Amino acid sequence: MASKVLRLCNSAFFSGGRAVADIRTAVVRLGQENLRRLVLASEVFSGSQTDNGIDREAMQLRALRASQLAGRLLGGSSAELAATAALLSDVGMLLPGIAIPKPGETASSDMPHYAEAGAYLLGLWGLPMPIVEAVANHHQPGKSRSRGFWVGGAVHVARALASGEAIDENYLDSVGLRDRLPAWRKLAADLDAAT
Repeated sequence: MASKVLRLCNSAFFSGGRAVADIRTAVVRLGQENLRRLVLASEVFSGSQTDNGIDREAMQLRALRASQLAGRLLGGSSAELAATAALLSDVGMLLPGIAIPKPGETASSDMPHYAEAGAYLLGLWGLPMPIVEAVANHHQPGKSRSRGFWVGGAVHVARALASGEAIDENYLDSVGLRDRLPAWRKLAADLDAAT
């Protein structure tokens, strides 16, 4: 964990050109929220591969990028909810007996979709309902009970941009935010370039 903290702290995104070699300074530079996300992601995605061949390290990096982006897309007091939901949006992929359809495909009816399975797990863990609902519907944000662009919408856009998947532009039209998509793509590219 210490090496991951130091590696993140010394990344181009956080370093500011000055290398840090001790944990105390790294924790101060990263801040409590970034450190919490790193620890959560490390624990959830620990290991190198799942039985179904998912590269957990790649999943963890994607989750961290989506988390940073979701918090910035939503902003305000709900930014932390969006960042946490984006961080955990793929946790269902780690569960046995679930469907992981390729982008654009639908899950088979005999196995639960990883998003719903992950949301169920997070509900059992007692996470707040906005996070659970955002994880359940991150691949279909229009199914969310909340109207407008809130946690679920931010997670959908952030996760899609972090993983190179299609964004539901019909959903963005329905909430009146399709015109923000170019700025969000630029923000995602800027975050990727900084890491």
